[in-house]
Amino acid sequence: MLEKVIGMKIELKTKTPKQGEEICNVCGGTGWMYNKEYGTIVKCKDCYDGVITVCEKCGKPTRGLCNSYNCVIDRAKKREEERLSKAIKANYEDVPAEHKEMMYHELFPNNYGYFSDLEEFVECCEGEGIELPAYVWSTEKKKLTIDADSIVSNACDELHEDAYSNIGNSDIKELQELLDNWCSKQSGTDTYRVDYRYAITLKR
Repeated sequence: MLEKVIGMKIELKTKTPKQGEEICNVCGGTGWMYNKEYGTIVKCKDCYDGVITVCEKCGKPTRGLCNSYNCVIDRAKKREEERLSKAIKANYEDVPAEHKEMMYHELFPNNYGYFSDLEEFVECCEGEGIELPAYVWSTEKKKLTIDADSIVSNACDELHEDAYSNIGNSDIKELQELLDNWCSKQSGTDTYRVDYRYAITLKR
């Protein structure tokens, strides 16, 4: 193919695929392509060496993790099973309050899967005709914090080399108390993240 394109005889060896590989259908297994713009032979960007890896499960060409629908779903299922095996399975009443202010499940269509009312989640599943899962996940809350030591250190970066060391620990502590007080006054900044610590079982 390349000989016809560039009008000269070149010898290219076709690589023999091993198990889990197949011949690249772009370069025909040579690993090289003709660049029309520059009139040069370049490495095939689809394979680099004449063969491409195929997924051992679905048989489709892949680089690294297979992105076919079934393989993506299968990996997600395995991750969920692993999380569940490590989680504490508990009824809603037995989960510490700080881990159920918000809950999470990917089936919940609003608020990126986060919700605060378990009954709302159940009603949502029933209303959408979705099979109720066996559990939902707990969350952890991250509050707004500002570190005084980091602020002071950054402020001293362009000062003389002993500037930071000349500021006493008590002064930094004083600043931290001011910052903590300011942060506590802020509303609407609390952020929840699924933590997979508790699998909150749903009553059926």
